[in-house]
Amino acid sequence: MKKTVERANAFIQEHSSKTKGRYRPRYHASVPVGWANDPNGLIFFGGEAHLFCQYNPYHPDWESMHWGHFVSSDLIRWEFLPVALAPDQNYDCGGGCFSGTALEREGKLILMYTGVAKDVQQQCIALSDDGITFEKAASNPVIPASLLPEGCSGRDFRDPKVFERQGDFYCITGVKDGEWGNLLLFRSLDLLEWSFVGRLLSPETDGIFVDGVCECPDYLEADGKELLLFCAMNYPEREGRFQNVHSSLYMMGHLDLSSGRFVPETCSELDGGFDFYAPQTMCLPDERRVLIAWKQMWGRTIPTAKDGWAGSFTLPRELHIADGVLLQTPVKEIETYRCGEVSYRNIPLCEERRQVAGIEGTVLELEAVFSLGSAKRAGIVLFQGEEHETLVFYDAEAGRAVFDRSRSGADQRGSENESNVRVLPLMPEDGTISFRIFLDVSSAEVFLNDGKGVMTGNIYADEGDRGISFFAEGGDATLLSVKKYDLKLG
Repeated sequence: MKKTVERANAFIQEHSSKTKGRYRPRYHASVPVGWANDPNGLIFFGGEAHLFCQYNPYHPDWESMHWGHFVSSDLIRWEFLPVALAPDQNYDCGGGCFSGTALEREGKLILMYTGVAKDVQQQCIALSDDGITFEKAASNPVIPASLLPEGCSGRDFRDPKVFERQGDFYCITGVKDGEWGNLLLFRSLDLLEWSFVGRLLSPETDGIFVDGVCECPDYLEADGKELLLFCAMNYPEREGRFQNVHSSLYMMGHLDLSSGRFVPETCSELDGGFDFYAPQTMCLPDERRVLIAWKQMWGRTIPTAKDGWAGSFTLPRELHIADGVLLQTPVKEIETYRCGEVSYRNIPLCEERRQVAGIEGTVLELEAVFSLGSAKRAGIVLFQGEEHETLVFYDAEAGRAVFDRSRSGADQRGSENESNVRVLPLMPEDGTISFRIFLDVSSAEVFLNDGKGVMTGNIYADEGDRGISFFAEGGDATLLSVKKYDLKLG
């Protein structure tokens, strides 16, 4: 069924005020009504950062994808704009306008997206002079399923990532390639006529066997290294990693543009928490590379759906590589909104939970550094109330960080074997573990050891669950330093 941008925008205007805001974040982007998932088309255009997303304005569940659209001047305050794309053509009205890329050419903002018709997914283009209203190209689809190599499924052929090198355009897409998921590379001179180059992955050689589709790819360079990001559906758990039903991976390596092959040197998971998927990046004018992901996971119950909306996005993260390690840190712009600083030093902990005056709340930034001493476990209790609590701690015996939301509040049962605990292998640095945590009403983003590890999770506690405490178990530890900042956007 075809649906228009005009109809979508009229519905949003009429129904946005009817949603409930008890769990709505203050400084994370979220749609006013309906459902949002994968971020798309991150770009700096016209003096602002643009964040597009998969969007269903009509109901808080996944169906008939549109492109939602946010802009921000500082990556923290996001304004929701009119819907950019709606499934109003024969080539995209079968399932919607799926994920893709934004790029600027000759002053125009160009979106490349997946048009989903009945039983086929193909790549399409839409253009805009003002960055708000888009016109779909008459030549769509520009990468039809007929260009797929033998063995690849036109039913699972999506999420174009477009970039330019030496005057040529290249497009990476996700696909189901026979038994396994894969990524494909295409080349074009003008964004309209494309040819197939090759397969990026070789499961037998790389040891990356994706039972479902590889989707939501991104390719970038950071600090002289090439990175390939993608999501692996039904990726198996291994060694305490990849615990979610679908995982967000990154590889460091090299992309051969002549053959299409990406030769990986390393492969790991971007976020070890519960709620992180479909990460995409953009390059800012100051050359920072910034990542935003969907702050949710497939197959979970979402309590906000009862309030008329579902889906929000992570705090933007800067990406850097140091000594071959990918570091993710919150964008510096968040520091502009700090107020109400409270700090302490050298608090001893021994088989107890300690609360300290002035450190509580649900919209804040918390920095804490622990000296582990003889303790087996040391960490922080968040969203603490009479019945609920969320634990973030370091397990010294197992050598890993732990995020436990088994008593956090409203149920978020998922399809995984374990939906309430996530672990992340991590080593102390000079006997210490550092936490930098961002709470925003209904979520926690935990940055460990200066961004060497990150764990993200949604938390649906009761309104009065504002307590924060610090603990050590199985021995002594010291809270070397702790700082709390309230975050207020005015």
